Amino acid sequence: MALSASLFNYFLLSYIVTTFEQVYLSHFVGLLSELVANFTAGLLLYKLGTRPTFTVFFTTMILGATLMLFYGL
Repeated sequence: MALSASLFNYFLLSYIVTTFEQVYLSHFVGLLSELVANFTAGLLLYKLGTRPTFTVFFTTMILGATLMLFYGL
């Protein structure tokens, strides 16, 4: 269930990014943030372990999705 929610958020962000006027800049910033997230995930997995890392990232995902739902673009 959590994996499907995170994939939904990932593809939703990919769809929303293509609706902006500066598509290349939006994709560059999106890929840069994904790179930072991957390095952060690796560091947190090494330091904290699997369960706390998933808790942190899924909490962040839920917060971001809720803000996007209520605030919009």
